[in-house]
Amino acid sequence: MNNKRIKGSLFRKIFSVSVLCMLIPMLISLFASVYLSQRYLEDSSSKRLLNISAEKRNQFELSLYDIEKQGQSIAMQPNIVDTLGKAASNSTSPDEAELNIISKNLEENFKLANGLFENIYLMYKNKIITDGIGGASVGWENETVGTTESILIRPPVGSPTTGRPVMAIVAPIKDNGKQVGVI
Repeated sequence: MNNKRIKGSLFRKIFSVSVLCMLIPMLISLFASVYLSQRYLEDSSSKRLLNISAEKRNQFELSLYDIEKQGQSIAMQPNIVDTLGKAASNSTSPDEAELNIISKNLEENFKLANGLFENIYLMYKNKIITDGIGGASVGWENETVGTTESILIRPPVGSPTTGRPVMAIVAPIKDNGKQVGVI
């Protein structure tokens, strides 16, 4: 019996040591795998998010650039320049019939933007005289917007028509080098 007991005890000891020798490296490998996998996934996700945000920033900047060019293009339209130039040189208000034509043109540009703009408006003497949304913002005044000498991208502010935050991109309208209004 004693011999069996010694063999059984020896077997249990060898078995226990063997199990520990296998179990400890396996646990270390398990924890190392979990830690390294988690770290890899976090780094990978972080890099992916940074790439996505950089791409979105570039898209946003390109959109702003395109909108600037569109604003400058609208500001150079002959009917707008002529209408405001005549009014400025005669110290009068722009002709209503010509403003109606400009308004229709602004409405077409507004519709073509397919929701990109909240409004396209024309300012004369720091006051909106026509817009692309049926006259909802006509009469709104702002001295800082109406006096810009070059293209201006304003920081987000509350919209005068909806109250939602908007960024105004303002382009000066010049007649013979003299500023006569902004779009």
